[in-house]
Amino acid sequence: MYMSENALQLVIIDDEQRVTKALEREIRIKYPSIDFSIHTFQNPLEGLEFVQNNQQTVFMVISDLRMPGMNGAELLERIRSFDKDIQTTLLTAYSDMDDIRRAVSANIRSLLPKPWDQDRLFSEVESALAEFKLRKENTKLRLELEKQLQTASDFQKAMLSLHEKAPAYPFIAVEYYPQKHIGCGGDYYDAFTLKDGRVIVLTGDVAGHGIKPALVTVMIKTIIQSKRILGDFIFTTPKEFLSKLNNELLLLLSSSPDTIVAFSAIFIDPQHQQIQITNAGLPPVLISYSTGSFEYFFQDGPALGFSAEAQYNEHALTMQKGDTITIMTDGLTENRTISSSNQESYEQLAQLISAGTPAHTIVEFLRNKQQKKEFNDDATLMLIQF
Repeated sequence: MYMSENALQLVIIDDEQRVTKALEREIRIKYPSIDFSIHTFQNPLEGLEFVQNNQQTVFMVISDLRMPGMNGAELLERIRSFDKDIQTTLLTAYSDMDDIRRAVSANIRSLLPKPWDQDRLFSEVESALAEFKLRKENTKLRLELEKQLQTASDFQKAMLSLHEKAPAYPFIAVEYYPQKHIGCGGDYYDAFTLKDGRVIVLTGDVAGHGIKPALVTVMIKTIIQSKRILGDFIFTTPKEFLSKLNNELLLLLSSSPDTIVAFSAIFIDPQHQQIQITNAGLPPVLISYSTGSFEYFFQDGPALGFSAEAQYNEHALTMQKGDTITIMTDGLTENRTISSSNQESYEQLAQLISAGTPAHTIVEFLRNKQQKKEFNDDATLMLIQF
């Protein structure tokens, strides 16, 4: 909760009472008490305690440089250390460069010489008041933005969650990491069982960062959910499914032709352990076999949103117990740490997967391969374990 403007306070600290009274009197010439209250102190420690206890409403501290017990540079430095929104002005009649340098290094806002010029004093108070209000308003807006982003993040995570609807077989593990400073992103994942018993596993990555890609993931979720409700006819084969989804997105996003979505679709027949894979623009899909060997499948067509004429291929495989399929979005593979040209990294990844390494540990393995050991994009890992 933010205080009303008439609750603001200005603090004057000087060991000479005549100085604090003179400053208060002159400030009141321009600013009546309805604008803010003024509190004066001759003891710097008492003044510091007051500011600490009222830092939400103290917008400015004017302090003398030379005082017994604590000089003004140290006092204002300590105030700035616990609240950088408070505007600080050092009052001095001395040319003590060491203390002035210390004041400058502590980002003290301004210096006011003794004797002061009235117009200069008014200008300092006016600027401090405006700066304080601006900083508090920015803080308020930042907190509101963070609240809204957290709400969006919670909504997206709940929307994508597989906890209540994950197929019984094969086992599917998901690790999703949206960009930290936003909390939601353009990665999409889903897994569900059709009426005919087939399991559908979908992974997508909307190009770009921020709120727009997150909204597109909601659109994709809505499209696919509606198709499931209307019937399973869209889920014939992965390549036909992606072709139809591509046309739907081109129609819905005709006003935003730069929206591109990399996507993979894996259709699984659990009874016969057979799968069909189509990869449209995601990093290669990795198959780790129980025998210790592995292979990966590159793009079978362009990402969704490029063209209505896009055509897709698909691969059909029979899986065995202990085999694992790994799907990744490019947030995990940026800087080309995992790529078709980096065979050693794929071998390391395949070995981790074959050893039954948990999904979150695999994500940490990939994170540590980044230049700054942090992902710069949304990152999603899906493991399908037979």
